[in-house]
Amino acid sequence: MNAPRTGRGRRVGNRAIFGGALVVALVGALVVAVVAPAAAQSSGTSRPPPAPEGAAEVTEAMSRDDPFMDPAHIALTPLRPRTAADSARAAATVRALREALAPFKDVSFAEHQGYQIFAPRLPGQTVYHFNNFAYALASEGYFDPTRPSALLYRKEKSGAFTLVGAMYTAGADLPIDSLDSRVPLSVARWHRHINFCIPPRRDSTLWRATRNGKPIFGPQGVSTRADCEAAGGRFVEQLFGWMVHVRPFDSDDPYVAFGAMHQHDH
Repeated sequence: MNAPRTGRGRRVGNRAIFGGALVVALVGALVVAVVAPAAAQSSGTSRPPPAPEGAAEVTEAMSRDDPFMDPAHIALTPLRPRTAADSARAAATVRALREALAPFKDVSFAEHQGYQIFAPRLPGQTVYHFNNFAYALASEGYFDPTRPSALLYRKEKSGAFTLVGAMYTAGADLPIDSLDSRVPLSVARWHRHINFCIPPRRDSTLWRATRNGKPIFGPQGVSTRADCEAAGGRFVEQLFGWMVHVRPFDSDDPYVAFGAMHQHDH
């Protein structure tokens, strides 16, 4: 585990902050970071920074669209050759996370620790995301496998929440080798969301606009600046930072635990 960095003097801009704080789940909703009590105490504020333009609209659009986006809108880290050292390191991360998450099987404990549910009324979610802004912000500087930026819960028919996994995030500008030092790229594939076309104004009906029978905006829409601008939209080259999912209760094998999403080419 990388050693925590303290006393960081450099200014962290919105792009860097939300590279770590915002996470998109392709099977449901987009994760938007929420301020945890620890963050409020340290920063003197009770509100998170404003989300990037279009984040809320993309969330809604993704809840309606096919759970797997067009490959033109998602970029994966290259899959590196397997090594024994990588396997051992990833397995240690899975074990550490599994032990750390045990108390969070009680969703009320998670909430008490600063994790907050995102979009509880958003339809069509198979997994609900509980986000911790303080941990997401801290992930800009260092990696702690026991403090994921988000917890993943499945909602049962009874209304109870069952903990199934977690989400790690990293800044949009973090080099590939730094991602590998956090979670080996031979085991897991970090992903980011790219080439989004956002409608020109806040009108939810525009997300359903089509041209020649194909969507124009959102995760199934056009993927080039020229096509987006021709439609009057706003082109975003990279909407969020890096992210990776892990389900530590599924298996001791790290290739299984990290293989729930994006293990292979989309």
